[in-house]
Amino acid sequence: MEGLALVSVDFLMRKGGELKADKNGKLSVILTPIAGNLPSNRVLSGTIAERLKLEVGKLAFVQFTESEANEYGRQFTFQSFGTPTMMEIIGLKKELGAPNIINVTSTPEGEDAFKKIVDETVKEEAVKEEANA
Repeated sequence: MEGLALVSVDFLMRKGGELKADKNGKLSVILTPIAGNLPSNRVLSGTIAERLKLEVGKLAFVQFTESEANEYGRQFTFQSFGTPTMMEIIGLKKELGAPNIINVTSTPEGEDAFKKIVDETVKEEAVKEEANA
């Protein structure tokens, strides 16, 4: 499986608002689709996000390609085409269509873990919106 998506880049937060760092001390990120399809395996280590030049709080145009599965399940490689301009965003939204997360988990445990991440992210976004209101 492969595809393109316009995504929002945000820090991955655990329960209690704790940020998660990878083994290099870089903060992990979660990609949220704004347009196009994105696999449910959408959390990237901070090191990989830095290499892809993904910036938290900004939009990015990304391509994903499925690679060989491992003991953690299906795996995906991401490539970033950078932060699009406003005109590019309008075109990408028309071209890529509605945002969609494709469930690629292979076990019920994986689905439960994914649901927890989504639930936590939704709660965090609601808290952010309340704070900004």
